[in-house]
Amino acid sequence: MSTSTPSGAGYVRNGNVLAPVIPLAQRTLISPPQPLTRFVGREGDIAAARAYLLHPDLRLLTLVGPGGIGKTRLAL
Repeated sequence: MSTSTPSGAGYVRNGNVLAPVIPLAQRTLISPPQPLTRFVGREGDIAAARAYLLHPDLRLLTLVGPGGIGKTRLAL
């Protein structure tokens, strides 16, 4: 089964799905999810990540480590 592209611009392919492109000015901003519990004992890590992110020459900060140590939560 093939999917034809709608005539005209304004669609982007995401895998097998065609999705409309929404102009940036019309997009709704959402906030990241709020954690259900406090982030205890990681104040130093939060401060270090924040210091890196505030550096004007930094373009990318990568958090690495084994699964389950809180990388996603730290990133949020």
